[in-house]
Amino acid sequence: MKAEIKICNVVASVDFRQRLSLSAVKKALPTVSGPRSRFPGVVVKLGRPKTANLIFSTGKMICTGSSSEYGARTAVKKLVLSLREKGVKFKERPRVKIQNVVALVNFKRTINLEKAAKTLTGTIYEPEQFPGLIYQMENPKTVALLFSNGKAVLTGARNRAEVEAAVRRLERRLFTLKSKTGRVEIKTSKVEEESSEEKALKLLEATYSLCEFCNYDCDGCPYPGLGIYLEKLETPVLETLSALSRVEKCRRGFYVRPKKEIAVHLKYSKEGLAEALARLSTGLTSVSTA
Repeated sequence: MKAEIKICNVVASVDFRQRLSLSAVKKALPTVSGPRSRFPGVVVKLGRPKTANLIFSTGKMICTGSSSEYGARTAVKKLVLSLREKGVKFKERPRVKIQNVVALVNFKRTINLEKAAKTLTGTIYEPEQFPGLIYQMENPKTVALLFSNGKAVLTGARNRAEVEAAVRRLERRLFTLKSKTGRVEIKTSKVEEESSEEKALKLLEATYSLCEFCNYDCDGCPYPGLGIYLEKLETPVLETLSALSRVEKCRRGFYVRPKKEIAVHLKYSKEGLAEALARLSTGLTSVSTA
Protein backbone atom coordinates (compact mmCIF):
# COMPACT_ATOMS: atom_id res chain seq x y z
CA MET A 1 0.00 0.00 0.00
CA LYS A 2 1.75 3.13 -1.23
CA ALA A 3 1.83 6.16 1.05
CA GLU A 4 0.43 9.48 -0.14
CA ILE A 5 2.80 12.45 0.04
CA LYS A 6 1.73 16.09 -0.13
CA ILE A 7 4.29 18.90 0.02
CA CYS A 8 2.61 21.65 2.04
CA ASN A 9 5.47 24.12 2.53
CA VAL A 10 8.89 24.82 1.03
CA VAL A 11 11.17 27.28 2.81
CA ALA A 12 13.98 28.84 0.79
CA SER A 13 16.69 31.32 1.79
CA VAL A 14 17.77 33.94 -0.73
CA ASP A 15 20.96 36.01 -0.76
CA PHE A 16 20.89 39.03 -3.08
CA ARG A 17 24.60 39.61 -2.28
CA GLN A 18 24.03 43.32 -1.65
CA ARG A 19 22.18 45.53 0.80
CA LEU A 20 18.63 46.57 -0.06
CA SER A 21 16.74 49.77 0.68
CA LEU A 22 13.48 48.69 2.31
CA SER A 23 11.87 52.03 1.41
CA ALA A 24 12.72 51.37 -2.27
CA VAL A 25 11.25 47.88 -1.99
CA LYS A 26 8.03 49.28 -0.50
CA LYS A 27 7.71 51.80 -3.32
CA ALA A 28 8.35 49.15 -5.95
CA LEU A 29 5.92 46.61 -4.53
CA PRO A 30 2.61 48.02 -3.31
CA THR A 31 1.61 44.68 -1.78
CA VAL A 32 4.34 45.00 0.85
CA SER A 33 3.15 45.12 4.46
CA GLY A 34 4.88 47.83 6.46
CA PRO A 35 7.59 46.95 8.97
CA ARG A 36 6.39 46.21 12.46
CA SER A 37 7.97 47.70 15.54
CA ARG A 38 9.91 44.54 16.31
CA PHE A 39 10.38 43.19 12.80
CA PRO A 40 13.48 44.45 10.94
CA GLY A 41 12.15 43.80 7.45
CA VAL A 42 9.15 43.86 5.14
CA VAL A 43 6.80 41.12 3.97
CA VAL A 44 5.77 40.71 0.34
CA LYS A 45 2.88 38.36 -0.39
CA LEU A 46 2.49 36.91 -3.85
CA GLY A 47 -0.65 35.31 -5.26
CA ARG A 48 0.99 33.19 -7.97
CA PRO A 49 2.85 31.29 -6.72
CA LYS A 50 1.26 31.79 -3.30
CA THR A 51 4.16 32.70 -1.03
CA ALA A 52 5.14 35.06 1.78
CA ASN A 53 8.56 36.64 1.33
CA LEU A 54 10.46 38.23 4.21
CA ILE A 55 12.96 40.78 2.88
CA PHE A 56 15.69 42.30 5.05
CA SER A 57 17.94 45.31 4.46
CA THR A 58 20.99 43.01 4.69
CA GLY A 59 20.05 41.63 1.28
CA LYS A 60 18.70 38.35 2.64
CA MET A 61 15.22 37.00 2.08
CA ILE A 62 13.14 34.08 3.28
CA CYS A 63 10.54 32.64 0.91
CA THR A 64 7.91 30.42 2.54
CA GLY A 65 4.51 29.01 1.65
CA SER A 66 5.24 27.41 -1.72
CA SER A 67 4.10 23.85 -2.36
CA SER A 68 7.11 23.00 -4.52
CA GLU A 69 10.78 23.83 -5.02
CA TYR A 70 9.96 25.15 -8.48
CA GLY A 71 7.31 27.45 -7.00
CA ALA A 72 9.79 28.90 -4.50
CA ARG A 73 12.35 29.65 -7.21
CA THR A 74 9.63 31.10 -9.46
CA ALA A 75 8.54 33.43 -6.65
CA VAL A 76 12.12 34.70 -6.27
CA LYS A 77 12.42 35.34 -10.03
CA LYS A 78 9.09 37.17 -10.06
CA LEU A 79 10.14 39.43 -7.18
CA VAL A 80 13.51 40.23 -8.75
CA LEU A 81 11.85 41.05 -12.07
CA SER A 82 9.30 43.34 -10.40
CA LEU A 83 12.01 45.18 -8.44
CA ARG A 84 14.16 45.63 -11.55
CA GLU A 85 11.22 47.07 -13.48
CA LYS A 86 10.80 49.65 -10.70
CA GLY A 87 14.44 50.71 -10.80
CA VAL A 88 16.00 48.53 -8.09
CA LYS A 89 19.36 47.38 -9.45
CA PHE A 90 20.97 44.04 -8.69
CA LYS A 91 24.70 43.56 -9.23
CA GLU A 92 24.62 39.76 -9.23
CA ARG A 93 22.17 36.92 -9.60
CA PRO A 94 20.62 36.02 -6.23
CA ARG A 95 21.54 32.73 -4.60
CA VAL A 96 18.57 30.53 -3.74
CA LYS A 97 18.86 27.59 -1.36
CA ILE A 98 16.05 25.28 -0.27
CA GLN A 99 16.30 25.00 3.51
CA ASN A 100 13.29 22.96 4.53
CA VAL A 101 10.54 20.93 2.90
CA VAL A 102 7.49 20.13 5.03
CA ALA A 103 5.30 17.26 3.88
CA LEU A 104 2.07 15.62 5.00
CA VAL A 105 2.12 11.83 4.69
CA ASN A 106 -0.75 9.34 4.76
CA PHE A 107 0.39 5.72 5.17
CA LYS A 108 -3.24 4.49 4.77
CA ARG A 109 -2.91 2.16 7.75
CA THR A 110 -2.70 2.50 11.50
CA ILE A 111 0.62 2.88 13.30
CA ASN A 112 1.34 1.10 16.57
CA LEU A 113 3.07 3.98 18.37
CA GLU A 114 3.84 1.99 21.53
CA LYS A 115 5.61 -0.67 19.53
CA ALA A 116 7.45 1.93 17.44
CA ALA A 117 8.65 3.70 20.59
CA LYS A 118 9.99 0.40 21.97
CA THR A 119 11.73 -0.69 18.78
CA LEU A 120 13.04 2.45 17.08
CA THR A 121 15.86 4.61 18.35
CA GLY A 122 15.66 8.38 18.43
CA THR A 123 11.98 8.57 19.41
CA ILE A 124 10.14 10.77 21.89
CA TYR A 125 6.77 9.43 22.97
CA GLU A 126 4.77 10.69 25.94
CA PRO A 127 1.17 9.50 25.40
CA GLU A 128 -0.02 11.21 28.58
CA GLN A 129 1.25 14.56 27.31
CA PHE A 130 0.95 14.45 23.51
CA PRO A 131 -0.76 11.88 21.23
CA GLY A 132 2.00 11.84 18.61
CA LEU A 133 5.40 10.18 18.43
CA ILE A 134 8.42 12.24 17.37
CA TYR A 135 10.98 10.24 15.41
CA GLN A 136 14.34 11.80 14.56
CA MET A 137 15.89 10.10 11.54
CA GLU A 138 19.57 10.33 10.67
CA ASN A 139 19.53 9.36 7.00
CA PRO A 140 18.06 11.46 5.54
CA LYS A 141 18.24 13.86 8.48
CA THR A 142 14.58 14.60 9.07
CA VAL A 143 12.02 14.70 11.88
CA ALA A 144 8.73 12.82 11.59
CA LEU A 145 5.69 13.46 13.77
CA LEU A 146 3.67 10.24 13.65
CA PHE A 147 0.06 9.61 14.68
CA SER A 148 -1.73 6.32 15.29
CA ASN A 149 -4.26 6.97 12.48
CA GLY A 150 -1.48 6.58 9.91
CA LYS A 151 -0.92 10.29 9.27
CA ALA A 152 2.47 11.99 9.69
CA VAL A 153 4.20 15.35 9.30
CA LEU A 154 7.72 15.23 7.91
CA THR A 155 10.12 18.16 8.17
CA GLY A 156 13.82 18.82 7.74
CA ALA A 157 14.21 17.51 4.18
CA ARG A 158 15.94 19.69 1.58
CA ASN A 159 14.11 18.39 -1.51
CA ARG A 160 11.33 16.04 -2.59
CA ALA A 161 13.80 13.20 -3.17
CA GLU A 162 14.77 13.31 0.52
CA VAL A 163 11.09 13.33 1.48
CA GLU A 164 10.40 10.23 -0.61
CA ALA A 165 13.51 8.49 0.76
CA ALA A 166 12.44 9.28 4.33
CA VAL A 167 8.91 7.96 3.68
CA ARG A 168 10.25 4.69 2.21
CA ARG A 169 12.52 4.24 5.23
CA LEU A 170 9.62 4.98 7.57
CA GLU A 171 7.44 2.39 5.84
CA ARG A 172 10.11 -0.28 6.21
CA ARG A 173 10.73 0.51 9.86
CA LEU A 174 7.15 1.07 10.99
CA PHE A 175 5.42 -1.84 9.31
CA THR A 176 8.09 -4.55 9.69
CA LEU A 177 8.69 -4.01 13.43
CA LYS A 178 9.56 -7.04 15.53
CA SER A 179 9.45 -6.69 19.30
CA LYS A 180 12.29 -8.39 21.12
CA THR A 181 9.93 -9.79 23.74
CA GLY A 182 7.30 -10.84 21.22
CA ARG A 183 4.68 -8.54 22.72
CA VAL A 184 4.08 -4.84 23.14
CA GLU A 185 4.24 -3.30 26.58
CA ILE A 186 2.65 0.09 27.24
CA LYS A 187 5.20 2.62 28.43
CA THR A 188 3.06 3.90 31.29
CA SER A 189 5.35 2.38 33.91
CA LYS A 190 8.36 4.13 32.38
CA VAL A 191 6.54 7.47 32.34
CA GLU A 192 5.63 7.07 36.02
CA GLU A 193 9.27 6.35 36.95
CA GLU A 194 10.60 9.44 35.18
CA SER A 195 11.29 12.54 37.21
CA SER A 196 9.68 15.86 36.41
CA GLU A 197 13.04 17.11 35.10
CA GLU A 198 13.34 14.16 32.70
CA LYS A 199 9.82 14.78 31.43
CA ALA A 200 10.57 18.47 30.95
CA LEU A 201 13.80 17.72 29.08
CA LYS A 202 12.00 15.39 26.65
CA LEU A 203 9.40 18.06 25.97
CA LEU A 204 12.10 20.69 25.49
CA GLU A 205 13.94 18.41 23.08
CA ALA A 206 10.75 18.01 21.08
CA THR A 207 10.18 21.78 21.11
CA TYR A 208 13.69 22.68 19.91
CA SER A 209 14.17 19.71 17.56
CA LEU A 210 12.78 21.62 14.56
CA CYS A 211 14.97 24.64 15.36
CA GLU A 212 17.93 22.29 14.98
CA PHE A 213 17.46 22.34 11.19
CA CYS A 214 16.96 26.11 10.94
CA ASN A 215 19.71 28.25 9.41
CA TYR A 216 17.92 31.58 9.79
CA ASP A 217 18.48 34.46 12.15
CA CYS A 218 16.02 34.07 15.03
CA ASP A 219 14.88 37.68 14.53
CA GLY A 220 13.53 36.67 11.14
CA CYS A 221 12.12 33.27 12.10
CA PRO A 222 9.62 32.13 9.42
CA TYR A 223 7.68 30.17 12.07
CA PRO A 224 7.37 32.43 15.15
CA GLY A 225 4.41 30.39 16.38
CA LEU A 226 6.21 27.03 16.19
CA GLY A 227 5.68 24.88 19.25
CA ILE A 228 3.94 21.85 20.75
CA TYR A 229 0.52 21.66 22.36
CA LEU A 230 -0.07 19.92 25.70
CA GLU A 231 -3.42 19.38 27.38
CA LYS A 232 -1.98 19.35 30.88
CA LEU A 233 1.27 20.03 32.71
CA GLU A 234 2.40 19.10 36.18
CA THR A 235 3.64 22.05 38.24
CA PRO A 236 7.31 20.90 38.51
CA VAL A 237 7.42 20.21 34.76
CA LEU A 238 5.81 23.58 34.06
CA GLU A 239 8.46 25.38 36.14
CA THR A 240 11.33 23.79 34.21
CA LEU A 241 9.67 24.42 30.86
CA SER A 242 9.01 28.07 31.75
CA ALA A 243 12.70 28.64 32.45
CA LEU A 244 13.86 27.33 29.07
CA SER A 245 10.90 28.00 26.76
CA ARG A 246 7.85 30.20 26.28
CA VAL A 247 4.87 28.49 27.90
CA GLU A 248 1.59 30.08 26.86
CA LYS A 249 -1.66 29.00 28.49
CA CYS A 250 -4.57 28.62 26.10
CA ARG A 251 -8.21 27.70 26.56
CA ARG A 252 -7.73 23.94 26.84
CA GLY A 253 -4.05 23.49 27.62
CA PHE A 254 -0.60 24.93 26.99
CA TYR A 255 1.60 25.84 24.04
CA VAL A 256 5.33 25.35 24.54
CA ARG A 257 7.36 27.49 22.12
CA PRO A 258 11.12 28.11 21.72
CA LYS A 259 12.81 31.07 23.40
CA LYS A 260 15.00 33.14 21.12
CA GLU A 261 18.03 33.22 23.45
CA ILE A 262 17.87 29.48 24.12
CA ALA A 263 17.47 28.70 20.39
CA VAL A 264 20.53 30.83 19.58
CA HIS A 265 22.57 29.11 22.31
CA LEU A 266 21.61 25.65 21.05
CA LYS A 267 22.37 26.66 17.46
CA TYR A 268 26.01 27.45 18.31
CA SER A 269 26.49 24.75 20.95
CA LYS A 270 28.95 21.98 20.09
CA GLU A 271 26.99 19.52 22.21
CA GLY A 272 24.04 17.48 21.07
CA LEU A 273 20.57 18.89 21.58
CA ALA A 274 19.72 16.68 24.56
CA GLU A 275 23.10 17.26 26.26
CA ALA A 276 22.94 21.03 25.78
CA LEU A 277 19.42 21.23 27.20
CA ALA A 278 20.41 19.07 30.17
CA ARG A 279 23.33 21.39 30.91
CA LEU A 280 21.08 24.45 30.72
CA SER A 281 18.49 22.92 33.04
CA THR A 282 21.05 22.04 35.70
CA GLY A 283 22.62 25.43 36.24
CA LEU A 284 22.84 27.77 33.27
CA THR A 285 20.61 30.76 34.00
CA SER A 286 21.87 33.26 31.44
CA VAL A 287 22.70 32.48 27.84
CA SER A 288 25.17 34.51 25.82
CA THR A 289 24.07 35.20 22.25
CA ALA A 290 27.52 36.24 21.15
